[in-house]
Amino acid sequence: MSEARRMLSLVEPNRRVLIVDDNRAIHDDFRKILGRATGSSDELKALDAELFGTAPESSYEGFLLDSAYQGEEAIEKVSRAHAEGRGYALLFVDVRMPPGLDGIATTVRLLREDPDVGIVICSAYSDHSWEEMTAAFGKTDRVLILKKPFDTVEVRQLAHALQRRWELAQLAAVKVQDMTALIDAQTAELRAANEALKREAALREEALLRLGESHEQIRALAYQDGLTGLPNRRLFNEHLGKVLARSRRKGAEFAVLFIDLDNFKLINDTIGHQAADEVLRQLASSLNVLIRTDDMLGLYHDDDLDSSATISIEPVSDAVLSRLGGD
Repeated sequence: MSEARRMLSLVEPNRRVLIVDDNRAIHDDFRKILGRATGSSDELKALDAELFGTAPESSYEGFLLDSAYQGEEAIEKVSRAHAEGRGYALLFVDVRMPPGLDGIATTVRLLREDPDVGIVICSAYSDHSWEEMTAAFGKTDRVLILKKPFDTVEVRQLAHALQRRWELAQLAAVKVQDMTALIDAQTAELRAANEALKREAALREEALLRLGESHEQIRALAYQDGLTGLPNRRLFNEHLGKVLARSRRKGAEFAVLFIDLDNFKLINDTIGHQAADEVLRQLASSLNVLIRTDDMLGLYHDDDLDSSATISIEPVSDAVLSRLGGD
């Protein structure tokens, strides 16, 4: 089965046809040409084979014919059928239908009532010109003209063409719906993926922030005294190395001041560690007030000597000593 036939099989066949003519004899003629097959339908089967290049089927399906005898009646039937989901595939509409609406006005209304239906206007050239008709309902592939007196082959050919057009239109609608559903699904997937990426980015940003905080904490543990918050011996040595290098390059003077705490071990041994820790904290706080922003005040532990000292690196030692002495 070809892809086209497979896709067409997805569309429910529609062989409903409405004949709109005030002459009942015309309705009988259409039934003979398009109606359901009887035992004498061999000629019609052969005609199908000749027109469409297929072998005659064992039973000609024909069309399901309905009748309306005035324009208003046709409009009412088409509107109701379309609303109920069983619209006609095509209509044959006569131009002259006194005393009501003529076929042109009826066609204009019918095109609005059902956006899918195809219409064959049955007209003699003397009724309306092509320009007059297209001016009324516009240029559209939904409307074809059948000249009176019409030929059986022409009627069947137009019926099959518009019926196939209806099926293709429905197939296109199905494909559009499928594509719309596919696009909606893909859009939803993309939105979900985008939201997931946003959440992942937020988590990564939070992780980086925490990593930075952890890095700062690790650095603080590595370079700061946990009791006083002052730079420890390691950071002091790094800073001292930079000061020495700068002094060699530029010949700048600097000072390293050691402040020894007399009897600090005695305080620690007699009063206790908590009191000794508080002495260090108070001293660090007092000295921090005296130094400048480019000075360094650090805590130096010498385990071998079992002594403690605060260290300051200062370009002009006399100024520092003066401030310390004044305090």
